[in-house]
Amino acid sequence: MDDNKYEKEILGIIYNQINSFDNKAGIILSVVGIASAFFISFLEIFTSTIFINAVPNLKIAYIVFFILFVISAFEVVTCFILVVFPRASKSSIKTPSYYKSIVKMNIKDLAKEIGQIDSNQQILSQIKENAIICSKKHKCLLVGIISMIPYAALLLTLIILEICICI
Repeated sequence: MDDNKYEKEILGIIYNQINSFDNKAGIILSVVGIASAFFISFLEIFTSTIFINAVPNLKIAYIVFFILFVISAFEVVTCFILVVFPRASKSSIKTPSYYKSIVKMNIKDLAKEIGQIDSNQQILSQIKENAIICSKKHKCLLVGIISMIPYAALLLTLIILEICICI
């Protein structure tokens, strides 16, 4: 019988949540990438004679919204990259359950560490570290999703302004 069954289930749930956040961020990054392809078409208008001859207020509005769009795009992309970016433990404690600690240990030290730690302590340590990682990923995902609201609004505004300028 496995004494750590419940702890391993908790750890599995946290791993699944981390994977879910990574998948969501990856999908949203793809959508943002496609939407940002409009960015290139927005640049072309600056050199067109239609823009040069447009009403000054429309030109100023377009430039302001374009700058805000670029800032918003950077914020959204940064948040989603932070979700999928691998996290490292900030703990200075060497543990045989963390790959970066294992890399720094020689075989003798690793065997000694594995012998000194009980499996319950090891699983609890993994649960804690992965919960911290999960929490950070969740925060970045949430900020990224919320940031998509002004991003989408600015994208729509630029499309409308470009239509107004071309009319």
